Amino acid sequence: MFDNVPGRGPIGSGGQPILQLESIVSHYGDALALSNISMEIRRGAIVSIVGANGAGKTTVLRVMSGVVRPTEGRLLVDGEHVRNPTTSDLVRRGIAHCPEGRRIFPYMSVHENIAIGAYTVRDRRLVEERFSFVYDTFPVLKERANQLGRNLSGGQQQMLAIARAYMSGPKVLLLDEPTLGLAPRIIHEVAELVRRMRERGLTVVMVEQNAEIALDIADYVYVMAHGRIQVAGSAAELRDSEVIRRVYLGL
Repeated sequence: MFDNVPGRGPIGSGGQPILQLESIVSHYGDALALSNISMEIRRGAIVSIVGANGAGKTTVLRVMSGVVRPTEGRLLVDGEHVRNPTTSDLVRRGIAHCPEGRRIFPYMSVHENIAIGAYTVRDRRLVEERFSFVYDTFPVLKERANQLGRNLSGGQQQMLAIARAYMSGPKVLLLDEPTLGLAPRIIHEVAELVRRMRERGLTVVMVEQNAEIALDIADYVYVMAHGRIQVAGSAAELRDSEVIRRVYLGL
């Protein structure tokens, strides 16, 4: 049923592993942030990572995107061990990170914000194709293409951040708290957007404090606390377990 062995979790959906963490240990200074974290994300899956503040969720995404270099352990992309990974290297390998807080450029236009996401793409045809998809998917961004990013609502800024990440042509999209601070209606729009991204062939790894949304949208869920994986299993299993919902998710 559940895989609750510390540091180990489910392996995603039916595709081949596209992203793997093996026995990752990470520190912030002398403080231990992650302890023996192993994850296997399969192609085409939506995977949610949930837990309280300080559980280590964001650090996991930062390791996956090269923002944080682990103290121990290995990061593999498409089965290849990436040694001394950098963010730019991992972007080229198809890992795009949409960080918590959206972090758009407030004094640049919506169009310019989106274009920055394609800075590693040399094929202008691909850039135009991705712009077309982004504007078809987010018509409000097309309507406001020439406005400053700071003038968008919180939900629209989240859409902008996701659109910018998509422009690099990722295989894996890392989303950190995509529904944080959003109105309920916008939360469900973002959830539907994540599903649409998966339909486009993306694998999605999502850190989310809203456990109900995380369980609703994901194929698999990792529950973290104190830098460790406490429980991992299919979203359906975790939804049906009163113990998991009460003890680990607070539902």
